[in-house]
Order: sequence, then structure tokens, then C-alpha cells
Amino acid sequence: MSCVVVGSGIAGLSAAYFLQKRGLKVTIYSSEKKLAASNIFIGILYRYPGRWGKKSKFADDAYLSSKQLIDLVEKESGRKVIVSKGVIKKFAPRLKKFADVKMEGGDAYIDDALSIDMREYREGLKDIIGRDNFVEKEIRSLSEIDGPKVIACGHGVKELVACSGLMYRKGQQYQGRKKLPHSEYGSVVGRGHISFLEDDRVCLGSTYETEFEHDGVDKDFAVREINKKIEPWYGPLSGARDKKFVSGVRVGQDTTYLPLVEKIDRDTFLFTGLGSRGLLYHAYYGKILANQVGW
Repeated sequence: MSCVVVGSGIAGLSAAYFLQKRGLKVTIYSSEKKLAASNIFIGILYRYPGRWGKKSKFADDAYLSSKQLIDLVEKESGRKVIVSKGVIKKFAPRLKKFADVKMEGGDAYIDDALSIDMREYREGLKDIIGRDNFVEKEIRSLSEIDGPKVIACGHGVKELVACSGLMYRKGQQYQGRKKLPHSEYGSVVGRGHISFLEDDRVCLGSTYETEFEHDGVDKDFAVREINKKIEPWYGPLSGARDKKFVSGVRVGQDTTYLPLVEKIDRDTFLFTGLGSRGLLYHAYYGKILANQVGW
């Protein structure tokens, strides 16, 4: 049995992997023009994303699913996907009730959080799925695809499927070289976040734009807005050298932070709406989707 997955972000790649595990032959249509939010530099996997510092629904099972898939990718592809371990979440007193969180003042220290090189992770997923299964093609209409399919193209979903209740938020990150006092943990998260890489490189993020004219990078805006968020609790960030920028549009539902897995018709499933919790939920819901399809 064959099927098509449209989209090669972590949602589409997770769906493709678990569909393969069910024995389906999967072809993934991807487009470098439609990379969306999964093309960021660094993502953080932990159970407590979001500004309010609460534990996400299904967080334990979802974290375990993602961690298992990340470990598998590192083992089978040989790629270094996990950049560092541990996160300090600033201003998160609500987390003191959880046994796996250590508190210091109002800051939460989360030992099992992981900072993930998102580009290496995506490439590693492609390695274990099999490069021969990928076709570089931009799908403009579902009429171009015959038979069973999963639509998992993030920001591009609105061009293919009439789907109400989705929100689109643009985020930008940048990497640069700047000697900063390192945290004993891999990343520090406040309103923005800093991840410490090798050779004095840091990754800083992110903007949170609900209104935007285009989905590309705006360098001056990114630096200004990200530094404005981080400097009050970390100190001066200006003067970073060799900066590289990236942008992406996160898709979420307007009534819940949970992803959307929905059967559209007999041959078509939709998998989108992962929002800012994509790393936490992509494998958990990718597995759910693969088990729901009746092809």
C-alpha cells in the first residue's frame, strides 16, 4: 500500500516514519520554499513550554515519544542532534510543584530538557526514512495527488485545505558569535531564549509576530525585538558577530495548543497546528495519526 505525505517539517517526517513502520510505502513531497517553523536553528524539548509555565497535556508520554525518536535518529544516522541538556526557565514559580523541577528563587531548573539542532534532526529523519522516498515538489492543489495522503505542510496548509480556527505566528531566530557567561545548563528560557553552542556561538530567539507582511527574515527587527526580550534578565547582547538569521511561521489552533489530526475524506488526513510545542508533540501525534489511518 502506498501513500503520500505533503511536507517535510518534523510533523510530516514523523508521520512518514510511523506510516513506514506500519508497512506503507511512503512518498514525501517537500519544497525548500515551504520549510516553515521546522527550519529554525535550535528547538527545545521539554514538558513545560509556553509563557505560563504549566505542564502541557500528555506531556510525559509526548516527551518520551520525542526523546525515543531523537535517540533513534542519532543512533541510526550518526548525526549529532542533541546540542545540550538542561534548561533554566526564568520566572516560572508555578513549576515548583513538579518533582522533576528544581527551583532557585523563581527560576526552574529542568534537567531532562534537550536543546535540539533542528536542521540536523530533520536531515537525520530523512536519512532513516530513506532519501529515495523524497520528491522536491511544491504541491499547489490536492488534485495533483491521487490516493491516500497526509497533509502536514504547516504554514502552507492554508493553500491546500479550507481549515478554520488556525492561527499563524511568525518567529525569527539568529545565531552569532558572542562571548557570554554560559549557563551550567544548555539553554536559558525567559520571554526569549538563549542556547549556547560551540566556539562562543549562541542562538537567540525568538520573535512572536501575529501580524506580518511576509514570512521572510527581517534582520533589524529580529535583533531589536529578541534583544529587547532577553536583555532585561540576561544583560547586553549587542555586538554579536557573524550573524545568521532564520524565520518560520508556526501554525496553531485558536482554542487549544494541541495539534490537529483530522480525517478530511476517505483518502486524506490533516496533521498540523503544532504551534510552539512541535518538538514535544510531533512524534506522539505522528504515531497517533499512523494508527488512525485506515488505508
